[in-house]
Amino acid sequence: MTTQVQEKQAEDTLFGLTAKELANLHNWNPHYSTPSEAWIKNGLLCETFLYCTEYDNPRENDFNLGTMICGNRSCDYGDEQLTGEEEGCESMQDVEGWLIRERDAVICLPLAMYQHSGTSIYVGSSYDRWDGGLLGYIYTTRARICEMYGVKKVTKAIRERAEAELETEVSNYNAWINGMVYEYQVTLVSKCGECGDFEFEESDCGGGGYFDVDDAIEEANAEAERWAAKVIED
Repeated sequence: MTTQVQEKQAEDTLFGLTAKELANLHNWNPHYSTPSEAWIKNGLLCETFLYCTEYDNPRENDFNLGTMICGNRSCDYGDEQLTGEEEGCESMQDVEGWLIRERDAVICLPLAMYQHSGTSIYVGSSYDRWDGGLLGYIYTTRARICEMYGVKKVTKAIRERAEAELETEVSNYNAWINGMVYEYQVTLVSKCGECGDFEFEESDCGGGGYFDVDDAIEEANAEAERWAAKVIED
């Protein structure tokens, strides 16, 4: 049985097959779709997959900096739903002031939604007049920022970091509601010199829960570097 990690042949093929061809033979896990990406790195087959089964809602954990409060009658988006009885709120634009008064919010970012052959939720107050609208806000408090970042004072730099984190939380949530959650796997491919059959040995470090395919690709490449070095040493 031979591998091509030691041989370090051209990165576009392994045993004369492209990454896509090897991925089709691999059929790693029936719980996932066919690979969204497949490539060869250091003589190893790298793949990213979209989850076929439902991945955990990223809002349902204790590590979120922000709270998403929304007002959409057709869907329960976010963490909380506005009741319509919030004091002093005649419109969605009034909710920001209410959050500052009643929830001690120090950062409030507007959430817009676009619905047309799918749903997109993003930070911003600009939206399509026909297929979009202001959905709500994501906010955080001074106490939550200090707790999460281990600081006693919210400086300008900390505030900017917190705003960026809130935007990332919204981006991740949008990816989740659209089923764009990725897994990666790195595989050592071997071929029997006698029968010509392929064998696939998956890395123990394959991981999932990436809301950006580029993050999954970056982790897969890093794992390929680590595993290739180990294989060569062995």
